Amino acid sequence: MNLPNTFWDNIKKIKLILSLEDIDIAHMLTIKEREYANIKQLHQIPSVENVISLCRSLGVSLDNFFENKLDLIQIRNQYFGAVYDLPSRYDYGKLSKSRTVTNCLDFLDLKYGEGLKKSLLRSMQIDPRFFESQDRDMNINVLTDLCEHLRKLGFTDTDYKQLGQRSYDVNKNTDLGKKLSSYNSVYDLFEDVCTNLSTKFDQNFTYNISKMKAGEIYIESRPTEIAQDLMHTNNIGNHLVCQTKLGVFGSFPKYLGIYHSDAVKTKCIYDTDSVIEYRVTF
Repeated sequence: MNLPNTFWDNIKKIKLILSLEDIDIAHMLTIKEREYANIKQLHQIPSVENVISLCRSLGVSLDNFFENKLDLIQIRNQYFGAVYDLPSRYDYGKLSKSRTVTNCLDFLDLKYGEGLKKSLLRSMQIDPRFFESQDRDMNINVLTDLCEHLRKLGFTDTDYKQLGQRSYDVNKNTDLGKKLSSYNSVYDLFEDVCTNLSTKFDQNFTYNISKMKAGEIYIESRPTEIAQDLMHTNNIGNHLVCQTKLGVFGSFPKYLGIYHSDAVKTKCIYDTDSVIEYRVTF
């Protein structure tokens, strides 16, 4: 890879799509116009700090920029203030709500700080303000990609489960949390979650109670045909997304004051099974 060529080719594309002049790019790089003209003539790359400044202005990461992973339309959208628009990768098959990611971002913010959260979202070219509402439409690739990025940072299966568990803290004082706190039993709660509530934030999978015993419930989950059709694949989500759901399912009994609840996965379509099965104990 020729980094100077990549840099200046992308500068040309950005200038064109945003109708910018050299002085505008210089300002984004936080360098003087004369210095910009000099490095442009010499076909050089500015310092890393200057390129980072440019990337932040454009809402992208260094990796996006130098690996030619830029969604130029999304750069234009964000530059002109369309902060709730999504890159094309996330803007079809929108059967998920932003709610499915807000608990993960809240966990990252709490444990690692806002900087990591913003950095990850820049790499996905999503403005953090998109998640100020939990009811915006997106596809499951948002959660899948977030989980993949975190794996590269060393997240373990236990970490993903903690991402899901954070959903209780995020939702307990919302209308959804109040609804989940209103049931007479854990069995009634899961029955309504599987039959009705799940479709309000995730239409990628069906959820059904397959078995109930004293102190435990088994939930079966399968990808929906509509999700497979809209996403153009039979493989919806991945093992890492599944791990976050373990945390979510295990936290549901907490709404009824049962804080020792947990969930494990007993079957998985990402291995060799035909169904995902979660066993929730409480």
